Amino acid sequence: MTAVAIFWDYENCRPAGNTSGYELVNKVRRAVQSFGNVSLFKAYLDVPLESSNPRSTIFHSELQSSGVTLAYCPHNGKKDVADKMILVDMLAYAIDRPAPATIVLISGDRDFAYGISILRLRGYDVVAIVPPQVHSSITAQATSVLNW
Repeated sequence: MTAVAIFWDYENCRPAGNTSGYELVNKVRRAVQSFGNVSLFKAYLDVPLESSNPRSTIFHSELQSSGVTLAYCPHNGKKDVADKMILVDMLAYAIDRPAPATIVLISGDRDFAYGISILRLRGYDVVAIVPPQVHSSITAQATSVLNW
């Protein structure tokens, strides 16, 4: 069965405030299980933005307990820090694991469109899990699109 890697742009696709980390991870895994076995699940977020909410600590702990690696992306006044980290990690994953494989991107950010198209050209399936207001460039480039 094909390997699946999940890259979650947390800042672009935030969970509802009362969502359990355990439930969310299980829902995402069930949504992509037909594409293969999840071998990597990473969420990218800025710690200071999250630390003001006490629920965040519990939620982050639930994510980690569910096998999600939290990649902290301090912005330090810079834009697109998480996006750049996600792009590099997706490409590094592709280098380390030749196609066929599936890459799942949880984001609606159109900055990922070019990266998705390159991965598709190289034989990877790219599943986009997107919020309601997503730029059409993401949905046009992805192999499959699921709703966040």
